[in-house]
Amino acid sequence: MLVAKMKIWAHLVIEIYKAVMANINKIIIWTKGIDDFLKEKGTVGGITVQMYFWAQAFIENGWDVYSFSEKEKTSIEKIRFLKFPTIRFIGVFIEILYSFFYIACINPRVIIIRGAGRSLSYLRVYSRIFNVKLVLFGASDSDFEPGKELIKTEHDKKLFRFGLRGVHYVVAQNSRQKELLERNYGTTNCIIIPNIWRSTQRLNTTPASNSILWVGNFRSLKRPEWFLELSERFPEESFTMVGGAFDNGLFERCKGRAEEIPNMKFLGSVSFRKVNSLFASSKVFICTSEIEGFPNTFLQAWANNKPVITTFDPSDIVKKEELGIVVGNSDELEKALKYISDEGLYQQMQSNICKYFNETHNSEKNLKTLLAYLNI
Repeated sequence: MLVAKMKIWAHLVIEIYKAVMANINKIIIWTKGIDDFLKEKGTVGGITVQMYFWAQAFIENGWDVYSFSEKEKTSIEKIRFLKFPTIRFIGVFIEILYSFFYIACINPRVIIIRGAGRSLSYLRVYSRIFNVKLVLFGASDSDFEPGKELIKTEHDKKLFRFGLRGVHYVVAQNSRQKELLERNYGTTNCIIIPNIWRSTQRLNTTPASNSILWVGNFRSLKRPEWFLELSERFPEESFTMVGGAFDNGLFERCKGRAEEIPNMKFLGSVSFRKVNSLFASSKVFICTSEIEGFPNTFLQAWANNKPVITTFDPSDIVKKEELGIVVGNSDELEKALKYISDEGLYQQMQSNICKYFNETHNSEKNLKTLLAYLNI
């Protein structure tokens, strides 16, 4: 067993050494789960989807791209996955050792990490040791509000804050994130780059059906109960609810209630491809979240030319570009759903979506912006 493991490590070192000697631009997309996403396994969050899109954008521009897998060393769609298992009790020490080894061997020019997490603390240190450009992409607005980060333990929150104070490159998803970063951390070297959507992933725009869609991981800040209440107010409409069990108790409560609503389909966790097909056949997407960054679900809706009704509006984009309707409470959700049924209004929103989407979320354009920001 020991000999077999040593052979695997030796093979990995040789491969990485060859890449270094080839003088190719290399980047580590610092996340796990892209391999599972590509294999359509498990619940996939917006961070994973965006990291995959960025990985492909770099690959299409001649970069060698590395990322991590919980289970195996493999290569899928030209992304080189390195095995990086999670170990429960001594996990942070394993993370530190594995991270040092991979950065030292790969010698990347850039590391991209997204969202709040303790790994930013040691990546801050390693990026200086190895002269790597470390880029933090904001996920939720709460990433930049000390104490409100979506991290379970206070200790890990402090590690994240330590890392954030030393990051030279930060990409915000919206103007609020930029403002919070400047106010709470004094960071001014921040750029706003919207989430990207690869053109090859864009689906055709099918005619609207009567389906009203909600997609999100079940956690309290997503307020899924609002969608359930809405479906009860519109018994003549068809509603579909999709999402994984981030909070098991909330998931089971919502599932139980949904099963008692005749016009509600509760699908739970489904694959990214299936979710895209649901967006394609829906009439409107509804977001009931308290806080987000720039939701991938908005991009999935707009990629299929469908308006959104939302309680969260990143940089007031939905309102300014007239891509849907912004509401403040559950009663306004009901009024908005009635209002958006106007055919003329709906078609105008679709026209606005086409123009905005093509101009704003183009992956190649935004990659050029990022590389210019990094002076590459």
